[in-house]
Amino acid sequence: MALENLIASLVKDAFDILDDLPVLNATYVTEGDTAYDPATGTVSRPDTANIVIAKSVFAQFTQREMERDPQIDGSVDQKMIFPRLPYNFVVNDNDIVIHPDGTKWDVKKAVSVPGDSVAILHLRKR
Repeated sequence: MALENLIASLVKDAFDILDDLPVLNATYVTEGDTAYDPATGTVSRPDTANIVIAKSVFAQFTQREMERDPQIDGSVDQKMIFPRLPYNFVVNDNDIVIHPDGTKWDVKKAVSVPGDSVAILHLRKR
């Protein structure tokens, strides 16, 4: 655990000093699970929350990544990378990310990284 915390802290520090990449303040929106109310016939998402990710990088998938994962569509998909510290939310497939320019992206999946020091999200443009 101590090693994981050290790595996560170092990754956060690395993002703090990035100066050659366009580091953006994106908003992560947890949509929560849908809930159906049979009395009213309505569907809602009660657990909605907006989390501002202070330092994130949006990048294209590489050709190799697209060859290994047929779900990646290079024309509409990107990946978002950000340090897991200080964020402790759980990534869900029905969440969205709002780019600083207002573009909305659906979270398709989170790519696991040993030690959970970095979050890499597979996003698809709405």
